[in-house]
Amino acid sequence: MVYYTERSLLERNFRLKRFMPRQLQPGTRIGAAPAPYSVLILLFILQITLPGIRGASAQGCGLCELAGRIDREMLVATVRELSGADPVTVGGVSQIISTRSSLLPEKLVARDYLLERVADLGYSAVRQAYPLSVSYPDLMAVEVSVTGESLWTGSDEGEVFLMTAAGGWDDTHLISRIDARIFDLALDSFGTLWAACKTKEMGHGELHYSVDGGETWQAKVIGNTGNDILALSSIVFSSPVSAIISGVFGTALRMQYYDGNWLPPYRLDAADFYYRHLNGSASSGPMHVWIVSTGGTIFESEDLGVTWTDTTPRPDDLWDIDFCGPDRGIAVGDGLAHYTSDGGDTWNMVAVNASLKTVTMLDTLRAVASGGYGHIWITDDGGVTWSRLAHDCTRDEDIRDTALSPSDTIWAVGRNMPLRLEFGGPVVICRQWEVADTIWGENIVFGSTGQTLPGEKVVVCAHYDSRNWHDPYCAPGADDNASGCAGVLEIARVFTGAAFERSLEYILFDGEEIGLIGSRYYVAERDTGLTIDAVINLDMIGRDYGGGVTLQIAGRDDPLDSALAALITGMAGFLRLDLDCNYEYSASPTSDHKAFWEIEGIPAILLIENDYLDNPHYHACSDIADHIDFDFMTDVVKAAAGSAAQRAGLIRTDPLPSKVVLHQNFPNPLFNHTRIRFELPSRMPVDLTLFDVTGRKVVVMIRDTLDGGRREYAWDGRGSSGEAVASGIYFLRLQAGGTDRVRKVVIVR
Repeated sequence: MVYYTERSLLERNFRLKRFMPRQLQPGTRIGAAPAPYSVLILLFILQITLPGIRGASAQGCGLCELAGRIDREMLVATVRELSGADPVTVGGVSQIISTRSSLLPEKLVARDYLLERVADLGYSAVRQAYPLSVSYPDLMAVEVSVTGESLWTGSDEGEVFLMTAAGGWDDTHLISRIDARIFDLALDSFGTLWAACKTKEMGHGELHYSVDGGETWQAKVIGNTGNDILALSSIVFSSPVSAIISGVFGTALRMQYYDGNWLPPYRLDAADFYYRHLNGSASSGPMHVWIVSTGGTIFESEDLGVTWTDTTPRPDDLWDIDFCGPDRGIAVGDGLAHYTSDGGDTWNMVAVNASLKTVTMLDTLRAVASGGYGHIWITDDGGVTWSRLAHDCTRDEDIRDTALSPSDTIWAVGRNMPLRLEFGGPVVICRQWEVADTIWGENIVFGSTGQTLPGEKVVVCAHYDSRNWHDPYCAPGADDNASGCAGVLEIARVFTGAAFERSLEYILFDGEEIGLIGSRYYVAERDTGLTIDAVINLDMIGRDYGGGVTLQIAGRDDPLDSALAALITGMAGFLRLDLDCNYEYSASPTSDHKAFWEIEGIPAILLIENDYLDNPHYHACSDIADHIDFDFMTDVVKAAAGSAAQRAGLIRTDPLPSKVVLHQNFPNPLFNHTRIRFELPSRMPVDLTLFDVTGRKVVVMIRDTLDGGRREYAWDGRGSSGEAVASGIYFLRLQAGGTDRVRKVVIVR
């Protein structure tokens, strides 16, 4: 639930502050409410509400039966699973939902859990996808696989993206993040991907590596004030077993591979480089390394950095260098290029009307240099002459890095646009892409079709994302809003098989915590050929933080919302629930019901706990299941269920089963939790017990007399003494009505 208020500066006395008295007694009918109220609004409310409640009584009482099926223990189990108190089985794997924070990938476990729950209830879900957040990375580094089939790019914010030839280069994926700024990417001969980085807060350097294609990263070097390793900007492998990593203020590291591992890097003396900023680097052969720097100096080592020589052809900053073979090399900088054809014994300077930041040689004569404003320059004579390349790509962002790919192809990156230059034909072919870090949200929509008015529907909804203002990775959201999600799922469960005049639609929204994105998308994309008759939104229904049993019903100063609020208030009394309903219209909290206010003529209200802003666990790591008042929550869900059923026009509840049925538990095999469904044709004694293969009784789950109907039991995988039942094969026996039903249960720990 997102906090926002629209309270007027002055509240007019004649406005309806509370539609029903605050101390509404259980069993009070809606018509018993005393004056004073606005006469017109009161007459309108009574005209709409009284027939509905009387109709409910005349149904004798189907609404009571449906609401009575709301199972407190099912609500407990769902809240505990969604908030990470208990593990869930998703896709056959036991997992913990640690957070449902809107923009974190961990939320997808909760989404998949909800989809499996919906399917298990027998519904077919529609998944509505939409962007929650779109950001455009500032790409700083690029690397290509040996085969040219994969391309990695790294950003200034530490994002690593992957593009593949198999996907036509259109399948850009954000595969990982490093908590540092990436300045260079390089593959070693063993297939390990390396990243030279700078810390985000300080100017220290970091060196990370990945052995799984960039999906996960480990730190090799972390700079600090003790080791004086500053920002790293370039990596060069001078042989399969040796590398030099360089950076600012003369920072340089030598790293060697020995006995199956890269040894810890050795810090070189920054004085050898005059404490200058070291920029690009290259290798012209085994152990032979070149580095260019600010001030125009070119550093050379023929023994992997043990000793260094240097030359300064001209005191202008140099940004990159590349070699093809032992003799041919090119170094570039602002407005110039240096080239050598004798292995660096002599360097010749040529002016180029561009700020060149990167250079890559295709062969001993051809090279591509680029930099400012996206301009690309080429030479086909080893750097003696340069011309600006005319191509089909349109861009004016700086190019930060280039990389050579097989088949005369060069990749270049800058801002959020990688481009590919193909030199194999008579003309250079250029293609460019736009990389966006898009985080997608997904609404889960399911329901049943009405018998006589299928084009009209009643919506029952809640949001499943959570929030923690301080730490998004710890956002269990038991109250906000696993409680609402559990309510929607339980209403959908007990309504299975019942018949209604109107359609019922259940929606679990994403993106509520960052601006009602999911519900607004639903409203914008809805089928306008269908009429929404009412919207009941459940959000934070876990406890009255005023110390009582008050349920806030929030809506507008509007006859339609007031009528729906009156129906819920009356239903709470009709079902004799321990709730004190309070209608609040002057300061409705912001939640998904407000998205429906954009549609004229639709009543949309919010059910929310009283004094939720006094909830000390609101948007905090402490919003856990232990703080939920499940008796209060169960009554709220019953009031919502009865009201939704009345508004949808209950025709009949599902007929009683004709015989005793024990369904296969789900999931099976189970890790920690499973659900057991069974059916009873009438009220009868029930014994539900688990046995091991020797016939030993492991746990008695149910031993009670139950009403007829369809039942569901949530088992936590524990035995009679509270211990976790060991892995193995077990048998679940249901004894009821003189019959025995048995199912095999498999536990895998």
